[in-house]
Amino acid sequence: DVTAGSSNFADWSWPSLSIALRTPCITFRKIEELAPKLLRRAVHFYLPSSHLFSRLPLNQSNIALYSRVGAQLIAFLAKAVPDDPPKILLDWLQEIIQGLHEVVCHSHSGNILFAEENMSCTMTRDYFLFIGQLSSSRLGLALLEKVNMFRTLLHLCDVPERADIQRLMIAALVYSHDSYPRIIFSKL
Repeated sequence: DVTAGSSNFADWSWPSLSIALRTPCITFRKIEELAPKLLRRAVHFYLPSSHLFSRLPLNQSNIALYSRVGAQLIAFLAKAVPDDPPKILLDWLQEIIQGLHEVVCHSHSGNILFAEENMSCTMTRDYFLFIGQLSSSRLGLALLEKVNMFRTLLHLCDVPERADIQRLMIAALVYSHDSYPRIIFSKL
């Protein structure tokens, strides 16, 4: 039972969702047919604008499970339809980019997603794990390039007062392909 039917994410069957996302015979289309709201609700949990995942304190129980499922979900969605990624994935990535862009523009608004306090006390920092997950495959790299994530990450290299973000970028990106992550690494 892979249920994300409750509005309370703590009631969801996270281990079952994790297994479903890793099972080769379960496809995006199959989940959309059998449980049309499942993926949308799961992505909604991780959207920065929902404040559900991003505002979880680092000392909350199950945070490792939530991060692992988030990485599995983003990888699952990236390979769902390689030539035409699902809109829910593109929206998720655009929200992350918008949050990073606030840092690049030196916004001082009180609601900055990637504010230093959020990065040290909440799950916000794990968005870099999701970016890193995508950077581990050619499909993910193409997707990150398509949504201009690398351009934003390159601009973050020029924000010296945010060494915390730069360290996370170095740790999260995968450098096995001759691609943008290597350029970002050389710039830092």
